Formats: sequence, C-alpha cells, structure tokens
Amino acid sequence: MDWLLIGLALAFVGVAIWLWRSAQSGLVSLGRIWKGRTVGTAVAYCPVCGQPQHPSWDHCPYCAQRDAQQAAAVVAAPPPPPSTPPPVFTEPVAPQLPAAPPPRMEKTEILRPAQPQELAWLVLLSGTHAGMEFRQGEITTIGRDPSCDIVLDDTTASRQHAQVRLEGQTFTIYDLGSASGTYVNNRSIGRARLIDSDRIQIGQTVLIFKQVDRGLVRERRED
Repeated sequence: MDWLLIGLALAFVGVAIWLWRSAQSGLVSLGRIWKGRTVGTAVAYCPVCGQPQHPSWDHCPYCAQRDAQQAAAVVAAPPPPPSTPPPVFTEPVAPQLPAAPPPRMEKTEILRPAQPQELAWLVLLSGTHAGMEFRQGEITTIGRDPSCDIVLDDTTASRQHAQVRLEGQTFTIYDLGSASGTYVNNRSIGRARLIDSDRIQIGQTVLIFKQVDRGLVRERRED
C-alpha cells in the first residue's frame, strides 16, 4: 500500500510538472488560446473576456455577443439634441406715441384799420367848394390831383400840395414840396402840429382845422 500511495503521489507530481511546463510552452498561458482548442486536459480561455472556449470554436461567442450588444446600443442611442442657437439681442424699440391731434381751427378774425381815436375835420372857407367839411382820417392828402383826399379847384396849388397825418393823439400837417408853400395861421411851415381852429392856406384856398377835444393845450412845433 505504501508503494501504491507513493506511486500516485509521484504521478500527481508529474502531472503538475507537465501542466506547468505546458503553460510555459504556450499550450495554456495566462488565458490565451492555443489555436482555439484544448491540448489533453488543458482548457483554452478567451484572452479578451476570459471565458472558457470549446475546442470546436474558432471565435469567442461571448465577445461576439458583447460586440453585437454594443453595436445595438450605439444604433439605438438617440441623436444628440440640437445645439441651442445663441440668443439674438436686438435694440429696444421705442414705443410709438399716439399722433398729435390736428390743430383746432379757430375762427379767423379780419382785422380792420383802426379808426382815429381823435375826431377832427377840415372845413373849406374859400374856393368853389367853400363850406364843405372833410372828415380827417389817419392820412389826408390835399392838392389838385384827382387821387387826393381833398381835391382843390385852385391853379396855384400843387398836384399833391400837403398832407395831414394822425400821429398818436395829435394831427400834424406836412408840406409836400409845393411850389407856393403851406401856411398855418399865416406862417409858412414845413411841418406843424395842428390844434383846434388852426387856419391852413394852400395856394389861394383857406381851410380851418376843427377838433372835438378842446382840452388840448394850444402849442405848435415848427421845423
């Protein structure tokens, strides 16, 4: 019995030594397949996944299955979401104000020349039209020309002999460069302020100046 046990032990040691040498020679080495088959009782393993391989297999089915699953996962993966475009910044637009209503049409008033505040007139004392009265306006032209305000039938008077103008609240007579001159109260004048009852001589025609306001101080300025 002792010799039998010793023999079995030696056989076991021999097998172990053979397996070790086989591993060293490349039959079975760290999970590598030697031509995809087993040698004796040695089992081949896939060097990638480490699964045991059948002697009839040329390729590892475990790796093939894993590759198929990975490919399916890649195909089934949803497409990446579209990239969000950068925000577009626009300048703020000022709010539009309501249009202004059209201007209100006011009633148009027609302005007329103001009437003289002072009431005055000239009275002819001689000549063809003696006794006639002429209301004094802002400007009264005296002479032989038909365009004059007071037309004289006097050959010694100039066509436009003199002119009486309202200046403020007073009336002033001007000689218009006549040939025979203009006289106020027998004095030759170029310009003179008129007051009530002044006598005016143009050529041979005499007129008297009348004014309602008798409170004016009697004074005269001569050029």
